[in-house]
Amino acid sequence: MSIAGSMSFPDSKPAEWSLDWPKAFGGSIGSAIFKQGPEDFRVFEQLPFAPIGQGEHLFLQIEKIGQNTAWLARQLARMAEVPAMDVSYAGLKDRQGVTVQWFCLRIPGLPPEGEQEQWLQRLAELDGVRLLQAVRHDRKLRIGSLSGNDFVIRLRDYQGDKAALETLLERVRLQGVPNYFGDQRFGRDGHNLILAQKLFSGEIKLARERRGFALSAARSLLFNQGLAERVQAGNWCQLTDGDVLTFPNAASLIYPNRRDDTVPERFARGDLINTGSLWGKGDLASEGCVAELEQAVADRYAVFARGLEARDLKQERRTLVSQVRNFTWEWQGDDLVLGFSLQKGCYATAVLYELMDIRNPVEGE
Repeated sequence: MSIAGSMSFPDSKPAEWSLDWPKAFGGSIGSAIFKQGPEDFRVFEQLPFAPIGQGEHLFLQIEKIGQNTAWLARQLARMAEVPAMDVSYAGLKDRQGVTVQWFCLRIPGLPPEGEQEQWLQRLAELDGVRLLQAVRHDRKLRIGSLSGNDFVIRLRDYQGDKAALETLLERVRLQGVPNYFGDQRFGRDGHNLILAQKLFSGEIKLARERRGFALSAARSLLFNQGLAERVQAGNWCQLTDGDVLTFPNAASLIYPNRRDDTVPERFARGDLINTGSLWGKGDLASEGCVAELEQAVADRYAVFARGLEARDLKQERRTLVSQVRNFTWEWQGDDLVLGFSLQKGCYATAVLYELMDIRNPVEGE
C-alpha cells in the first residue's frame, strides 16, 4: 500500500516524481485486507469541550455508515429549513466506515419541546444514519474544532510474520509514525495535483470547492516531500537545530531562538513535537539546515510553491510526527484488531502504511 499512487507531470522541476513516501522503520511486514465491510473501520470524533445544554446552536452527534460528511450536512440543512452556511462540522469523515461525528445547526430561539425526539424521527428517514445525541451550545462548531479521533480497525486475513509485526507495532507505539498527508488529499491517481498544476499555469479556473482541493493537494505535496527527506535522513522524530516545535494539544510554536534548557527533556517525553512547513507567503520560521531543506523542496517544486504564494496562503507549520496514543492490538485468528487515538489532522492510513501492505477488496478504494 502507498499513501498515494505514483504519477508524473510534464513539469520542468523536475520532469517526474513519485508520491510513494519512504517508511520510517524499514518497510511493511506482511499484508492484510482493509475495509472488507464498513464495520472494519470505526472512527469516533472527540471534541475538546462538552456542549453546555443551552444556546442557539444545536449540536447533533451522529453515527453514519456509507455516507459522506458534506452530503449529510446538506440533508440536515434541508430538514431544519436553514441555509447551508448555518450547518457546520469539525472535520470530514470517511464514507467507507462507521463514523461518529458532531454537526452543528444554528437555530435561534428556545428549543422546541421534544427536540431530540424530533431529530430522531427526521434522521430515521436516511439510510445509514443514526442520532446519538442532540444538545444545545452557545457557540458554533468550526472546522478544526476537534481534539482528535479514536479508531478501531480490523485488518483481515493477515499474511506475514506475526512476531516481526509485533515488534514493529511496539516501535510505532513508542515513536509514532511520519505524519504524512494521506492519499485523500491528492485524489485518485493524483487528480487534485493535476488540477493544481493547471490552475497555477492559468490553463483552467476552478470553483471554490475544487480550488480548495487543488491548493490543499499542492501544499500537502511540499510537506510530504520535506518529511520524506527527513525520514530518509533518520531525523524525522529527532530534535534538530533549526526545528520549530509545537505542542500535541495546542497550536502555539516554539521558535529555534526561544528554546530553553527544558526543551530536550520535554521533547523526549513527547510533550513537544517538531514541525514541517505548510508552504505559503512569508519567511520560514525554521532556521539552519531545517530551513535549507524546506526551501530546497519548494525550489524543486516551484510551480506549486509559487502558485500557493500567489494565492496569498501564509507560511504555517504541521507536526512531522503522528503520535499514536492508547495503542492496542489483538489477534483474533488471522485478523488483527487495532485501537488507537490520533490528534486532529493525522491520518489512520499513515499508521497502516507504516505497518503492512493493504489488499483492498473494494475496486478503486
